[in-house]
Amino acid sequence: MARDLYEFGPFRLDRMGRRLLRDGQPVSLSPKAFDALVVLVEHHGTRQSREELVRQIWPDTTVGEDNLKQCIAVLRSALEDNSRQPNYIATLPGYGYSFVAEVRTKASAAPEQSLPAPSPAKTKTTKRWMVLGVSALILLATLLLAGASVRRRLIRQREVKTLAVLPFQPLTAQPEDEYLGIGLTDAIITKLGKAPNLRVRTIDEVSGYSGADIDAAKVGRELAVRALLKGTIQREGEQVRMKVHLLDTVSGKELWSDETAASVEDMFVLEDRVVAEVERALSAQPPIRNNSSQTPSTVDPLARENYMKGRFFWSKRTKDGFTTAIRFFQQAIERDPKYAEAYAGIADSYALLGFYGYLIPVESYPKAKQAALQALAINRDLPEPHVSLLIVATDYEWDWAAAEREFRAAVELNPNSAEAYQAHGYLLLALGRPDAAEREVQKALELDPLSPAINATLAWVHYLGRDYEGCLQQCRRTLDLFPDFVAAVQVSGLALIQQNKSQLAELELAKAEKLSPDNPLNSLLQVEILAAEDRSQSSGKDRGNDLSTPKRAKLEQILQKHQANVSLAYYVAGAYASLGRSDEAFAALDQALVARSNWLIYLRLDPRFDSLRQDPRFVELLKKVGI
Repeated sequence: MARDLYEFGPFRLDRMGRRLLRDGQPVSLSPKAFDALVVLVEHHGTRQSREELVRQIWPDTTVGEDNLKQCIAVLRSALEDNSRQPNYIATLPGYGYSFVAEVRTKASAAPEQSLPAPSPAKTKTTKRWMVLGVSALILLATLLLAGASVRRRLIRQREVKTLAVLPFQPLTAQPEDEYLGIGLTDAIITKLGKAPNLRVRTIDEVSGYSGADIDAAKVGRELAVRALLKGTIQREGEQVRMKVHLLDTVSGKELWSDETAASVEDMFVLEDRVVAEVERALSAQPPIRNNSSQTPSTVDPLARENYMKGRFFWSKRTKDGFTTAIRFFQQAIERDPKYAEAYAGIADSYALLGFYGYLIPVESYPKAKQAALQALAINRDLPEPHVSLLIVATDYEWDWAAAEREFRAAVELNPNSAEAYQAHGYLLLALGRPDAAEREVQKALELDPLSPAINATLAWVHYLGRDYEGCLQQCRRTLDLFPDFVAAVQVSGLALIQQNKSQLAELELAKAEKLSPDNPLNSLLQVEILAAEDRSQSSGKDRGNDLSTPKRAKLEQILQKHQANVSLAYYVAGAYASLGRSDEAFAALDQALVARSNWLIYLRLDPRFDSLRQDPRFVELLKKVGI
C-alpha cells in the first residue's frame, strides 16, 4: 500500500506514518504542529491564509490565531528555520504563510519483480495456483479494506478533543461551598486530563470564568475549546446537590446534563460519574489505571473537605496561598494517613515555594521530595508527585538522569501534563540545550496556552538562547494576555539590557515597580541598567568609574541591602558581573552554591556571566553544579 512521502532539505515527512525525519533521525513534533506541517507542505509554493490554515488544522474546534502562531513557532524551531530569512516557512504579512522550500513527492510502494515464464508441464498446476492466488488476493483486499475502515474509526476516536471545566458555582455564600466547588472542579480536571485524546484546560486557566451567565461560544473562543462543562453545587448539611451541563461551544448544543445529589462522604462517586459521562459523550479514551489507586470509599469525608480547601488556596499561586494549602493538606492527612492526593498537594506546594524563591531551597525541596515519595508509596498512579520530583531533581539535587526518569514517568501517567513539559524545558536549559527546551515549552504551551507562567517561561528560554528579539516578542504576547504578570516585564527588561537599550529597560523597570513595588528583583534590575549605561560610556577596567556619584551611591546601597539574602545571591552575582567586579560576583555565586540556589542551573547559558567565563573559578563552579 502506497504511503505519501515528502522530502525537503534534509527532512522526510511521512504523512501516513505521522513522522518527520531529519537525516533518518526522528524529529519530535506535537500533533497539531505535525498537522500544520502537512498542510503547508502539501500546498507548498502557494499562499495559505491564516483563516484557511486554522480551518484545516482545527476542523472541529474554534481557536484563535495565537494557536496557529504557536504551531508555526514550534515548526520553525524543529526545522531550525529563521522567520527573517526563511528556508521553509515564510510569513506573508497581513495574510498568512507559505512553504517556500523545494518539495519532492515520493510514494513508498513495494517494487515489482519480473517472473520467469512457466514451462508447459507446469501450466495446469500454475493455473490452479493462480485461481487460488486470485481468491486469496480478493480475500486479502477485503480484509485490508475492512482493516482500513476499522483504522479510520479508531483514528477518529483518537482525535484530540478540547474541553474546559469551569468552576462549579456555589448557590450559597458559604465559604465551604466555594472550597467545595473549586475542589470538585480541580478533581474533575485532574481525572479527565489523563485521557490520552482529551485536552483539558487547567484550573488556572478557567479560574477567572465564574457566574451564571456564561457565554459558551465566547468562552470556547477565548480558551480554544470545543466543549464546555459547567455546573452548580450546593451543600445542605451532609448532602451535596449538583447540576452539570456539557455544551458544544460551536453549535451551543447540550451534549449531556445531569442533576444529582450525594452525601459528602460519597463525593468521589459524583466525580467519577461526571468523568465517565464526559468521556462517553466526547468519545474520549479513558486512561489505563493500575490497581494501586486508593479506593474512594476509604477517604475520610472530613479529610476530603480539607483537601479541597487546600487545593482552593494552592490555586492562588501566592506564598500565603501555598502555606495555607499545606496546613489544610496536613489536616487531611491527620484525618486519613493514607490520603495520597494530600501528600501530592504538599509536594506541589513545597516544590513551588522553592521554585518561586518564597523559601530557601534547603527548607523547601527536601520536604517536597519526602511528600512526593509518600504519595507514590500509597498510589503509584498519580502523575503530580513525579512532576514534583522532576522539579526537585533539576532545581535542587542537580541529578539530571533522575530528572529525566521522573519526566518520563509523569507523561506516561498523564500525557497532557503541561507542567511536566515545562519542567522538562528547565532541565534541558540546565543541560545547555535551549533549542530542545524551546520545543518542550512549546508543547507545554499547546497544552496550556493561557498559563502566564508557561508563556513567560518561553520568553526566558529565548533569553537564555540569546534570541533577544524573540524574547521581547514573547514577553509582549504574555503581557497582552496577562498585563499584570510582573515576571514577563522583568525578563523583557533583561533582554533590553543585553541589547544595550537602557532607556527602554528603564521603562520596563518602572512598569515592574508599579506592578510589584516590594519585589527585590526590581532593584537588582536597576543595578544592571546602571551597569549597561556605564558600559555605553566606558570599557574594560574603567567600568563603574563613569557613573555619577549619586548613581554610584544608589548602586552600592542596593547591593549592600541584598548581599545577605541567599535567595537573591544569583541575581546579586549577576549585578556584580555586569559591573565587572568579578571577585564580588564569585563571592555571591559561592553563596548561591552553598544555598543550592535553583538559579545556578542556568549558569552555562546566562549572558550576564559572559565576563566570567574565562576565569578558572567559573569552570570549577560549573563542575560543582554538574553542568
